[in-house]
Amino acid sequence: MNFKKILISSIADLSIFVVVSSTAAVTTVSAASDQVAKVQATSENNKIDRVADPDDITVGIQPGVSQQVRQDVKYAIEQWNSTKLIHLRLTNTTDFNDVNITFTNRDPNKSSWGSSLNLIQDTNDPSVKTLLETLISLDPQLRTGQYGNDDLEHTIMHEMGHALGLNDNYADKNAIMYYTSDFYSTNNATVKVNASDYQNLKLLYPTD
Repeated sequence: MNFKKILISSIADLSIFVVVSSTAAVTTVSAASDQVAKVQATSENNKIDRVADPDDITVGIQPGVSQQVRQDVKYAIEQWNSTKLIHLRLTNTTDFNDVNITFTNRDPNKSSWGSSLNLIQDTNDPSVKTLLETLISLDPQLRTGQYGNDDLEHTIMHEMGHALGLNDNYADKNAIMYYTSDFYSTNNATVKVNASDYQNLKLLYPTD
């Protein structure tokens, strides 16, 4: 099997993002959202990255992570689960080897609010990669409450979106996946999955 690690959400260095995960197909958003004309699906040279079993995506939190972060991870799980396209569940395991998404107590690799390190695997379909594991790291000032809690919730949701296979959204400033989410503060941080987030996720995990 062919395994490789990629860093997909360190906005402080956009060159990494361009090389690793270029923009994929663009589609029109439903009329329910009049603020966005286009959305992006995740791609690496038009190859889709997604979790193998969207109905059982495990989330773990390493020791040493604050109670506030733990609460906000639970909130993020509820938000993404509300789409009914995937199902995340929090696990209390101390063995993180088989956990799909793990929140670490380490700092991001770059000067950003959050980063996601993905372990992916080739499939029989050359256009699809399987996301096996993702390690999420948060800025220490953010995770210790030096910014607003909405900023923390938003960043956790944003990095979790990357772990599900979503790319940054360059069109919708109100989306969880908006591309600047990792490196600056806002007084009105989005903490709800919106129409473009939903449409992007549906491209990866379509319903029958």
